[in-house]
Amino acid sequence: MQQRNYDVTSPTEKHAREVIEGTFRQLDDWQRTPSPFVPGSGSELREDDRDWPWFPLSQIVYLGLAVAVEHMQAVRAHLDPPKGHPIKLFPSAHLPFVAQR
Repeated sequence: MQQRNYDVTSPTEKHAREVIEGTFRQLDDWQRTPSPFVPGSGSELREDDRDWPWFPLSQIVYLGLAVAVEHMQAVRAHLDPPKGHPIKLFPSAHLPFVAQR
């Protein structure tokens, strides 16, 4: 596999980084979402859960959000590694790459 060199000082790369970093506050909020997730009263998702209580759709939605958050946390750890702490592994983000080798 050929390694690519990216000019991280180019306007395009700077803009991309700013957009990604702009998600970090929302990412922190999503990380505080309790598990198991319980949809709000009157929401369509709660109605879906009532239709299929054996495997509530809200839990599938929560899992999708949790995986997305973990992927973004992995990106964040690479862009802005925590000072004085080892970089955390993010199983849903890193495992597919490890499994391919």
